Amino acid sequence: MIAVLGAFDGFHRGHRSLFDQARHRASQGQDDWGVITFYPHPQAVVSSGKFNYLFTEAERRILAMIFEVPRWEVLPFTRGLADMPPERFLDLLATRYTLRGIVVGSNFFFGRGRSGDIDFLRQECVRRGWSCDVVPPMKQDGQTVSSTAIRRAILEGHVAAAKALLGYPFGVLALVVPGDRRGRGLGFPTANLSCPPGKLLPPGGVYAAAVVVEGGVYPGAANVGYNPTFAGQRSLRCEVFIVGFSKDIYGKTLGAFFLERLRDERRFHSASELVTQLSRDRDRAAEVFYRHAGEQEIFSFFRSVADVMPPSSLVPLSDGRDLC
Repeated sequence: MIAVLGAFDGFHRGHRSLFDQARHRASQGQDDWGVITFYPHPQAVVSSGKFNYLFTEAERRILAMIFEVPRWEVLPFTRGLADMPPERFLDLLATRYTLRGIVVGSNFFFGRGRSGDIDFLRQECVRRGWSCDVVPPMKQDGQTVSSTAIRRAILEGHVAAAKALLGYPFGVLALVVPGDRRGRGLGFPTANLSCPPGKLLPPGGVYAAAVVVEGGVYPGAANVGYNPTFAGQRSLRCEVFIVGFSKDIYGKTLGAFFLERLRDERRFHSASELVTQLSRDRDRAAEVFYRHAGEQEIFSFFRSVADVMPPSSLVPLSDGRDLC
């Protein structure tokens, strides 16, 4: 097996260059290849602060199918693994997998205190008879493509910038659950999403979105926030108005992918004022969606999500390990 090693908090353009190299190396030796990654994310274990995932484990598995990763191996990341000397970590891999080569990015570190660097890895691969491919970082518009840059863009609400770095829009896959039903009374029924705990979301506001549900792809206006127009205490939520869609989808899995930020969340003085703004949001969201639908790579991605996404709550989105 040719193994691509990394934390892989989602798959961005740079990660896919690693997959390409592994695929090429495997074809040379008529070998198989796959990804060896970790759960929880190492930062969730070693960091003192709260860590929010770009993509949950269930979402990563769906992305792995879309990008045709033939093997997806997950090592439980514990304090014991974090404190393991780098040579012992490689011993662990050797006992679990029949390795013939390793592919990593040039910023890959491993082992206790990140003491295993690229030079150490190369020496160990020679000693063990493994190939070792180190792939340089990818640049996008002069910026290094990295999970850190993507996370920063999302936290600042720059979802279009995150899309450029990922190669597809950032999104969330979640079950549709009952909400307050206020939108239905206003003529704008929304799908209220049960977002997995620990899932990163962009800041409060309204976003043009592509919505994947029931095997189709639709324009949508996604609201992230607290619904400040109406009285009462509420937690942060994500709800989506799907343009041109009226089916009952409670208990179904929905994918909402953020295309562009439309506006900040704000409080309206009356329901009629809110309805007027919602109409504008709907029209702008549809305009953005159809503009992006012309991008063949992106629309192919949405179709792929529709093909592999669990159709309902009968196929759980989470295996219970998404909690952090």
